[in-house]
Amino acid sequence: MLTFVSSNFHKWREYLHMNPEIALYPMEFRECGLELEAVVLEKLGQAMERVRPPFFVEDTGFFVAGKNFPSVFSGRVFKSVGLRWLRAYEGETASFRAVIGLWDGEQVHLFRGEVIGRVVSPRGQSGFGYDPIFLPTGHDKTFAEDPAYKNKNSHRRKAFEEMMKWWKSRH
Repeated sequence: MLTFVSSNFHKWREYLHMNPEIALYPMEFRECGLELEAVVLEKLGQAMERVRPPFFVEDTGFFVAGKNFPSVFSGRVFKSVGLRWLRAYEGETASFRAVIGLWDGEQVHLFRGEVIGRVVSPRGQSGFGYDPIFLPTGHDKTFAEDPAYKNKNSHRRKAFEEMMKWWKSRH
């Protein structure tokens, strides 16, 4: 069984939709790094001191209009100012990116997922974070308006499926 190490219960719930056998090890991290991969590697290092493998950690970023922002600072920006700063970017291209780091007890493995869309005015009540303003390309509802679609097509799901494909090929 794989364990997800995180203090974010919203993310864990999404993983449970993908695989109901995913366990949670609640843990707060000291996050440092300017890229998703660097943050994931730092989280893995911290978790290796306390958690029995195999386990995985994740970091997600929201990227607006080809800029590397808010990126790894997405959660902090959201907590500070919410979604209002994005009004200036309505209609602009945006993406969600996720990086999962898996420690199998011998080696670190990284898996990535991305969903491209655009920024819209807030719509919908489900989800969390930037879900109400993210309209995925080819879809007519935001992640917050259509959580079933998000669960099947998210950046997190794509990275998770890559990880599980790798995991099942070796176990």
